[in-house]
Amino acid sequence: MATARAIETHVLPRIQDAASTAGRPEPRIVAGLPVAVHDDLDEARAATAATSAGYQRLPNYRRIMEIGGAKSPADAAVLGNEESVTRQLQRLLDAGATDIQAFVVPVGQNRRRSRQRTMDLLASLTNGHD
Repeated sequence: MATARAIETHVLPRIQDAASTAGRPEPRIVAGLPVAVHDDLDEARAATAATSAGYQRLPNYRRIMEIGGAKSPADAAVLGNEESVTRQLQRLLDAGATDIQAFVVPVGQNRRRSRQRTMDLLASLTNGHD
């Protein structure tokens, strides 16, 4: 549940320092966040809140969300239309994430279509990549 800000200001510097101190190469940094491609941000936030409320009660998740400026998983989530989600995912990579683990959140009445829309975007972004 680390936002780009949390990765850039907290996770990456600590990982780099620990790796350097140990004389080891930098490990991969996986950003795991809820992701939904949807045009109605309020609806996407509500769906994310409903599916990820448990993270709010876990101290480690709550702490990394706070470091990143998010008050809840819905604040940390990657939500919006295809263009916006693509920008947000790129921001995570630019901040230092080496991998993204997307927890697809179905939104709205047609949950199957919503999930497919998100999966289609993610597939298009990973075509030709490991």
